[in-house]
Amino acid sequence: MPNVFITGAGVDDTWGGAHAKLCSNAPAVPSADGRRKPEKAKLSKALAARIAREDRAILTDITIRSLMAACKAMEMAEGDAPFSDEIRKFFTVFTNTETVRDFHLILDAFRKTRAPDIDAATLFGRLGEVAETTHPLRLFRKLPTNTLYHLSKIFGLTGGGYPLRRMSLGGLLLIEEALFRLQSSDASAALLCASGDMLSAENYGAFRKMGLLADAEQGKGGVYPVNGTASLVLETAETLATTGHAPIAEVNFALTRFSTDMFTGVEDWSYLHQSLKEVSGVTAPPPIVVMYDNGADQLREAELAALAHAMPDAETRSYKRWIGYSAGASVLGDVVAALHDSSIETGRTVIFHGTGAGAGCGLVAMRKMNCLAGQKQVAA
Repeated sequence: MPNVFITGAGVDDTWGGAHAKLCSNAPAVPSADGRRKPEKAKLSKALAARIAREDRAILTDITIRSLMAACKAMEMAEGDAPFSDEIRKFFTVFTNTETVRDFHLILDAFRKTRAPDIDAATLFGRLGEVAETTHPLRLFRKLPTNTLYHLSKIFGLTGGGYPLRRMSLGGLLLIEEALFRLQSSDASAALLCASGDMLSAENYGAFRKMGLLADAEQGKGGVYPVNGTASLVLETAETLATTGHAPIAEVNFALTRFSTDMFTGVEDWSYLHQSLKEVSGVTAPPPIVVMYDNGADQLREAELAALAHAMPDAETRSYKRWIGYSAGASVLGDVVAALHDSSIETGRTVIFHGTGAGAGCGLVAMRKMNCLAGQKQVAA
């Protein structure tokens, strides 16, 4: 099967600050109330100039962050050698994003413009009027293909693709899907982009109720929630021979296993580890395993128990203690972190764990070929 390489990696501007702390070993610390205030994404003038006016009208916060991360990944991949039009014809795009839930904003806008003094009961009786105040284009913001559309259009990528949603496993699933397409020669390259917002009211509230959030003031460990987006560019060896781009990692293996369980157990991890051994036979030097370890004790204990049996000599990393937990973008964020981690030597095999509640688990194995420590985009 054709070899597949990573040639570009990027994160959005806000998450870039958290990634920069990784280099200084400064742990992620939540604000005093346990929840960092979400920062609204701002479209740069340079990026805005590349987007048609009608397309700017349907941009979402998620899409803006995705464009930020993808632009950095594409710029890193291309360098001084842009992808040719022929390659872009077979350049596929895969995304993992959350649903835009903005009905409360629509109601608030209706109240302010039509009935500033209205009470809740009366507002409920006038819901039929809300549609009259909403521009039809706003509906496009809710489509799962919104980010996919913008990424494909701004970079001129016409090789197809589709949005994938598998909770926190989504980022890893993007790699598995792209690897399959590229190794099957269905595409020449792939742009992956995953976004997750653990600061949203729904996600944050759910983790708070389950008692999984970290509390720095009380010295309680746990999940450090963040809003983050990460992007990768993948190319086949044949494409690399044409572009001359410098690979930063080689993707050797990707596999997911579906499960409806809320937490991934030792048996599931063991199945993945055994599947990897049968294909790659990773032996020496011992691999580095980037654990999913989002701060939930039950998940971490299952990972460690499985590793103790399958790869007792493996080194481990838990990047979410530094960059925070972003749910859907988790694994892509871990990959970006590992590529910038100077403690991981080039040539080492790095294994990434991923899991999603009610979605299953998976792992990706890759060989690091270049260290990106010091790259400007990480300290954005």
